[in-house]
Amino acid sequence: KTGFETALAIEPNTKPENAAPALAQSVIIAQRPKNIETRWAVLGEAATADLMVSQLQADGLQADLFVSDNLSETEQYDGVVFVLPESTDDTEHHLVERANSLYAQAIAIVLTLIKIPHSPRLYFVSIQADAASQLIQSGLLGLLQTAQLEHSALRSSYLQVETPTQFVRELLAKSPETQVVYRDGQRRVARIENYSPDSLALTQSVPTQLVTDASKTIAGLR
Repeated sequence: KTGFETALAIEPNTKPENAAPALAQSVIIAQRPKNIETRWAVLGEAATADLMVSQLQADGLQADLFVSDNLSETEQYDGVVFVLPESTDDTEHHLVERANSLYAQAIAIVLTLIKIPHSPRLYFVSIQADAASQLIQSGLLGLLQTAQLEHSALRSSYLQVETPTQFVRELLAKSPETQVVYRDGQRRVARIENYSPDSLALTQSVPTQLVTDASKTIAGLR
């Protein structure tokens, strides 16, 4: 079920007379896969981040919890997870304040990681976020894409999951995908497809209309 740590030679229980000796490592069977990324740093708000750490530890991985962005430059981690907030106050002032704080933390994490030799992979993880939190997190995608271009060694990735189990599954998979979203248990990845008016008509009966406010700018679109 779990396999073997080393290669084994399979030999019959009874050997014919004058049979040739079995070759060392003549057959390799069920070698147990080893987790390459075994030590994780998890940052974020205490409750959600602690849940992620517990799930990682339950799967036999070593994980350290950091409540703030005080990640050490001297510690060696194979992966760093920044857990995004699940919910937030949806008042305009609080959204702006919360967004500024979240972006500052994300930038601080990136700046710390690029100083570490053999930079660990960086994950931004969202789990069961409400609408207001998703709005704030959307801005992080731009920051994430910039980090992917300027600091490709981080392999910066965004995961939006529904359960801690999905979260651990993605980490262990070490997928090359940098944007993964789960919807009703289904795993989805970002892809660009050619525009087709016919396919749009099937999913949208009423055309989308964008209306700007008095500023007449893109920022004023509603």
